[in-house]
Amino acid sequence: MAHIKFASFEHANNPTVYWEPAVTVAVVLRAIALVIVVALLAAADAGTLARIDGATYPAALTPAPPLLSPPSSRSPLP
Repeated sequence: MAHIKFASFEHANNPTVYWEPAVTVAVVLRAIALVIVVALLAAADAGTLARIDGATYPAALTPAPPLLSPPSSRSPLP
């Protein structure tokens, strides 16, 4: 039975040597897509919770004022 000689895989210890630029682009695009999907899901959940709480559609879609803004710029409470 003959012995088969395989190629040396010593370079496998440092996989970044063969990291293709296309892989970097794919990883970045996938991360951006994941952030967008999570943001859309969070916005949909916030709108759903507002509607369950009895808010109208315009009120549910209107962003709230920032909590750390000066008191004069916030809308007064009813």
